[in-house]
Amino acid sequence: MHELLRWISPLEPQARHQDIRSKRLRDTGNCFLETEDFREWCDGDGHKGHNVFRCYGIPGSGKTVMSSLVIDHLSSRFSGMNVIIAFFYFDYHNQRYKSAPKIINVLPRQAIYSLKDNQEVFDNISRDLLAKKANAEDLSLEYSIRSLSKVLEGFDRVYLCLDALDECQDEHRRQLIQSLKDLAVKAKIFFDWTVLCRSYGTKIFRPFSFAISHSTRSEPK
Repeated sequence: MHELLRWISPLEPQARHQDIRSKRLRDTGNCFLETEDFREWCDGDGHKGHNVFRCYGIPGSGKTVMSSLVIDHLSSRFSGMNVIIAFFYFDYHNQRYKSAPKIINVLPRQAIYSLKDNQEVFDNISRDLLAKKANAEDLSLEYSIRSLSKVLEGFDRVYLCLDALDECQDEHRRQLIQSLKDLAVKAKIFFDWTVLCRSYGTKIFRPFSFAISHSTRSEPK
């Protein structure tokens, strides 16, 4: 199983998450978790179109710390339940993070691992992936999205958390955003980006114009 997961994606967002959370001060951002907007996104049924939560702010305003807090909060709250929390931290310094297929593949990898107790669904997904691996086939973006959508059907609730989405290369970010828009029907998505000027991000993230928005200008990085 480990070999298959490594083949799906060699990226290890869990290591990055552990590094960030180890530097987070106690009680940092807890007031954010109590805001009406966050509770609506976290607990709502999505009937208001609030499946997407976008968090924005200037450099150093605490967006990455906020993402780590959200991931830990969701992981603790839904521990032991048929709920998946998949996540990824973008970093423009690391070239491996810039390909849309490689980024997307991290999410089904995390979801497939979480499905290990649902043997029937796990076997169906793994069989197809093992065949592609045996034939040395690359996983296209389209295939990865289809696989992710199929895997997500095995969960009662799905959360996808993406930190620093603006650090994804432009051409891949457009593909990724469109893919996330399609997935928002089945999943609750949390993402953040850096705002360098008032108009920055308005056009880039237009597909998420219906999302709940929150500024981190008062939060420490």
